[in-house]
Amino acid sequence: MSFVVDYNKAEQSGFMPEEGVYEVLIDGAEESRTKSGTEYLKLTLYIRDDVEQKGKGESFDWPVWKLREPKAGDPSGYPQWRIQAISKAVQLPNGQNYDGLQSWMRAIMHKALQVKVEHESFNDRMQARVTTLYESQAPAPPLEKQGMVEINDEDLPF
Repeated sequence: MSFVVDYNKAEQSGFMPEEGVYEVLIDGAEESRTKSGTEYLKLTLYIRDDVEQKGKGESFDWPVWKLREPKAGDPSGYPQWRIQAISKAVQLPNGQNYDGLQSWMRAIMHKALQVKVEHESFNDRMQARVTTLYESQAPAPPLEKQGMVEINDEDLPF
């Protein structure tokens, strides 16, 4: 596949979305640590390319920080209110039980939601921060974007 070199698209530190509201898919969910050892849940958000919006096709990471002093009910030490807000925005069934954080992370993968992004300065560096979550207002993404593949009867070996 051919391509054209374009210095205007060269970036050193990854994509940072402009402030605004975006239709996204959760493209990754894993526990991680900063260099100093602070634990967080790293959610990779993919700006949907099937919806007309700025930044479509780009991804950015959203950290959900682990609490220093979690309370009873905070899943694996992450703020319960944030986990519940994500669950509601991606429309997981109300009342659904998950065995732990890993099964919940599998359940939110490839789910659509809408996020509001604002910029904030931290340690003299500008970064994007997800401030508000909403249910997606766009039509369901194609099955392959949801991690699924369409199979016909002819494709089955039995």
